[in-house]
Amino acid sequence: TWASFNDGGPLRNREGSERADAWPRGPWVRARQCCAMQESETEELVAEAIRDYLTTTGLSRDILFITSTVSAKNGIANIREACEGSIERLDVDFVDLYLLLPPAFSGEQSAAVSIAQAWEQMEQLVHSGRASSIGVANFRPEELEELLSVANIKPAVNKIECSPFLQQPDISSYCAHHGIQVVAYKPLTPLDSRHATASFGALLDQLARRYAKAPAQILVRWNLQRGHGVVTTTSDPERIRESMDIMDFVISPEDLQRIDEAGAQQHVRTLFNDEFAEHDALVAQARGEKRKHPE
Repeated sequence: TWASFNDGGPLRNREGSERADAWPRGPWVRARQCCAMQESETEELVAEAIRDYLTTTGLSRDILFITSTVSAKNGIANIREACEGSIERLDVDFVDLYLLLPPAFSGEQSAAVSIAQAWEQMEQLVHSGRASSIGVANFRPEELEELLSVANIKPAVNKIECSPFLQQPDISSYCAHHGIQVVAYKPLTPLDSRHATASFGALLDQLARRYAKAPAQILVRWNLQRGHGVVTTTSDPERIRESMDIMDFVISPEDLQRIDEAGAQQHVRTLFNDEFAEHDALVAQARGEKRKHPE
């Protein structure tokens, strides 16, 4: 994904100034995906970047994969209207993927909307041609279970935060069992100076030398080998090139296990901490009981 949202702010370059021309260039570019959220107020800037890119390259909109997420604050009560607003702001005829956050994340007004009611509205977006496919974001197994019990169209993806510091095995396993593609965001959390640890950093450096790759490439590849799609954000063309150069090596099962075990010593969730507090506590408890009583 080509964009740096800076914790919900507009697209910016390295110096922090807003930019509308942030888009990868060059023959090495193979993936062209852009994501926007109503709440982050980036849709107009993404639209400007899309127009500039298509004009200067002569390519058509069909080569882009555009994803948006229904606003957690005010969109779930009227998803059709929210999606129409996104399409208008993005200046396109449809989105390739439209994602739904759990209604319970969305405040009192939207929380009154059930998952069944919200998903029925999502399915109408496909029937009307406004979204080519629909999915969810940050859904836990119990919410996915409720959704699947009423769905006529199964969610294509569940976009969740996932890194070695937040491995989410219960959600990943549930999605794999039900044929829902996990897409991981925030995959590089262990490299963030606010969360990095010396011990995990040393392991990453060791593996980077072993596989002749950058630490970020090790982290992206770790998610890929778990069967996940991966979304990263950057405004640096070299980092985009680096993130894509990960298909020529495979992390061994032994090293994957080392990453799992070292990462599990930390628990870092960067978004939706309050919403996931009870869920994370139950997962941690189950993990502790499993250590006490190994199979």
